[in-house]
Amino acid sequence: LREWASAITLDPAEIDKERGVILEAERLGKGAQDRIQRQQLPVLFNGSRYADRLPIGTSDVLQNAPYEAIERFYADWYRPDLMAIVAVGDFDPAEIEAEIIERFAPLTNPDDAPERVGYGVPDGTEPQFAVASDPEATASVVGVLYGRTVQPAGTDSTFRRDLIAALYNQMRNDRLREIVRQPDAPFVAAFSFEGGGVRTRELYGLQASVPEGGIETGLRALLTEAARVRQHGFTATELTRAKTELRRAYEQAAREADKQESGRIAGALVSLALGGGPVVDPATEFLFADNLLPGIALAEVNAKAETLMPERNRSVLVSAPETEGVALPDEAALAAVFAVVDALSVAPYEDGAASEPLLPT
Repeated sequence: LREWASAITLDPAEIDKERGVILEAERLGKGAQDRIQRQQLPVLFNGSRYADRLPIGTSDVLQNAPYEAIERFYADWYRPDLMAIVAVGDFDPAEIEAEIIERFAPLTNPDDAPERVGYGVPDGTEPQFAVASDPEATASVVGVLYGRTVQPAGTDSTFRRDLIAALYNQMRNDRLREIVRQPDAPFVAAFSFEGGGVRTRELYGLQASVPEGGIETGLRALLTEAARVRQHGFTATELTRAKTELRRAYEQAAREADKQESGRIAGALVSLALGGGPVVDPATEFLFADNLLPGIALAEVNAKAETLMPERNRSVLVSAPETEGVALPDEAALAAVFAVVDALSVAPYEDGAASEPLLPT
């Protein structure tokens, strides 16, 4: 790792061999998903650099970047103030820390190190649409995604906020799964989620895989269920079940903490280094959840629906196979679905789950 960080051998012959490896990886990635993604990213990231600076780079750069440019990149960006070292395993932490310090302490930052510039995603005032089809696509998918600034983390209050989000999405997804089990369901699968995105931008989204030709029907069903939650909220029995399931998940993670693979722990520490926030052991997380879950009121979870889906920073993404005789809706048709659902008065959800346990003992 120390040699990688400070003394890598940039041999021209090896660089040229590596060009072929990466170009082959790029070729293998050129499928329907890649072609669709390249049409959707400019909308999702609102024309920011994230939309056209994909991590693999461009074929021209991969083939033709001069050796000097690669050496300059290495000198500019592989430097101590941008490094983090993560070590996870069955070892004495003090001993490993001492070894890391011994090897890495001599490294110094270059005097003329360039500033690392951050690139955000600008807010969008109007809803945006991306409708993409491809002859090799295998499914019809519609998603509604809402961008927002990454929320702070690392305190009791933010952990509680995340618990409310988890309960909200769990109950929303339980309802969507219930619809999927119905005959002639408007979607094959559907889910609600929060998170993801890029360094400064996270997402809330609703997404559904729908039968061929069913984009508008699936979108209307997704939005109708969102309206049902917004107009009437969830029920007390739904929240009780969701709390039980979420608490059980934290309890199981704490019980099986010694069975975690090292890579999972390392991944959490890498996320800490890249984005900040806490890394909490499963036993402590369970303690927090066990203390906080009982005090979360139904009104708090229901209030979340009022803030999740504004028109601002909304992206509607559609992808589907190119099929003769099956037309995809355009922006006007998709916008009309939102208008129709906005005018609906939706009936409250009826919780038909059994209130008694399947077995009394």
